[in-house]
Parts: sequence; C-alpha cells; structure tokens
Amino acid sequence: ISFQEFKNKLLEPGLVDHIVVSNKSVAKVYVKNSAAITTQSKDDDLLGHTTEAPASKGGSGSHYRYFINIGSVESFEEKLEEAQEMLGIDPHDYVPVTYVSEVVWYQELLKFSPTALVLGTIFYLGRRMPGGFGIGGSGGKGGRGIFNIGKAHVTKFDKNSKNK
Repeated sequence: ISFQEFKNKLLEPGLVDHIVVSNKSVAKVYVKNSAAITTQSKDDDLLGHTTEAPASKGGSGSHYRYFINIGSVESFEEKLEEAQEMLGIDPHDYVPVTYVSEVVWYQELLKFSPTALVLGTIFYLGRRMPGGFGIGGSGGKGGRGIFNIGKAHVTKFDKNSKNK
C-alpha cells in the first residue's frame, strides 16, 4: 500500500501494532488482532492486501498484513514521525519500528549460477577433447599437447633380422 493509505486507514484509527523494515527497502506493517479490526477488515480495500501469516516475534497476536516499499529508511522514519505528531500521539506511544536483514537463499544461489555454468562447460568440453586437458578424455592418453609432442613410436630392432 502507499504511505498515504497506511496513514489514513491504519495509523489514524490506531490499528498498527508494529512495523518491521526488511533489508532497508520494505516496511512490513503488523496489524493489531482485536474485535475492532475484524469488523473494519471487512472493507474490501483493507481485505485486498491481507495475508494471514502470524508475526514471527509472536506475543501480541498481531498479523503481518501490509507492506510498503520505501525509498530510504530516513525518509520513511521522518514521514512516520511527522504523521504521528500530526495525529497527536504521545512520543512514548509511537509505533515501534524494528530493522531486520533477511537473506533470500535462492537469490544468493542465483548469483553463483553463471560461474558454475562456465566451469561446468569448461569441464564438459575438457572431458570430450582427446587428451582432455590432461584429465583423461575419451580415448586419449592425456597430456600430449596439441601436436602430439612427446609421442614416441618405439620399435625394437633385432640384429639378426633380414629386413632392416
């Protein structure tokens, strides 16, 4: 949701339990779990963004329901503080904001996929070449170089042989 929607529909009525800023780019809004919210959450605009995932830090029974894409942490904090001041909320009762750094493992693995692909291709092509980069390719004797340098044909000569 936009910050304006957050301010008008969640912050002003006092529905926000806490906010978790993830990776300095997304603010996850946790809504209080009470009877007042269940009657207001029937509003289609509010219900459209809900996910019923419980809060990871439990305790209060709040649910993560909305997220806000934020440009920078500083501007988000300033807007939030200004909005709470305008609503006349006591500074001791401000909505708590926590910051977390989350690692998405599949994105981390995708960072290494080009390197793995290049190394895999080199290994595959090396195994198929005769000589195979010295690792015993198909049918090659390995390590002789491009012009078979070092290949010696050894023949045994007999002194008493008629053919010379």
